[in-house]
Amino acid sequence: MHPQLECLICLLEQGLRCARRTLPDQPDKHEELVRAWSAELATLDMRQTVPHWAGHLYPLGAEILGVLDPFAEAKREANEQVMSILPALRTQIRSHGNPLHAALNVSIIGNYIDLGVKLSFDWRQALSDETDMAFLEKAYGPFFKKLQPGARLLILGDNAGEIGLDTILVELLHERGVNVTYAVRSAPILNDALLEDARFVGMDRLCTIMPSGSRTCGTILEQGTAEFLDAYAGADVVLSKGQGNFESLYNRAGRSIFFAFKAKCDVICRLLDCSLGNSMFLYQK
Repeated sequence: MHPQLECLICLLEQGLRCARRTLPDQPDKHEELVRAWSAELATLDMRQTVPHWAGHLYPLGAEILGVLDPFAEAKREANEQVMSILPALRTQIRSHGNPLHAALNVSIIGNYIDLGVKLSFDWRQALSDETDMAFLEKAYGPFFKKLQPGARLLILGDNAGEIGLDTILVELLHERGVNVTYAVRSAPILNDALLEDARFVGMDRLCTIMPSGSRTCGTILEQGTAEFLDAYAGADVVLSKGQGNFESLYNRAGRSIFFAFKAKCDVICRLLDCSLGNSMFLYQK
């Protein structure tokens, strides 16, 4: 999707939050980052996507701050928090009348664990409160109809923590006989999941994991590795997790794709005519 003018402001706010989080006592570095990002934003193409832009800005920010992965500790904490509740949550989902339905809902709730957005969401409380799954109905039938035994599913992962909640869905699909591949980012950006996060939550014991080649908070196909692009083209089903993947692939996927994410900004809400915090499960043919 094409960015809007609000996206320019949002990215500058992201950069400032990142600088203050990483070097809280160095306001000169905060100013340096904001000025550098402002200059860079003025050169970027409005026909690209916000993840394209972020892929230019965050490496510059890491260089200014002198920290390769400013969100490493936040990712570790999110993974640990999810893993601590996962056994009880798994039992709860497996006892549901439609475990796959419930697992997909939980997987989408996990997309609240996002440090790139200005608003803060309580994902733990949402696991208890957000039990209405009517939003799944329109795309649920086509999605699971395609996931017959032997089907090849490629999941485009998003955030640390969230990836742990995704393991329950992957477990159930594996038991159904679906061949799952799970793709993560190839470089640190925000709190997006890397291979080390996939291994931490045990995703590598459930399915094939791979880096996508994308070095930003989305899936940029032109950055894809040969292995990833083969998996992407050959999959019977692609499930895109998270708002960043939606922003980078909406009307750009080049194939049919399912999007599963939380709507977390006004630009997305206007585009999809939804409210902040709404769970989205969409099928783009």
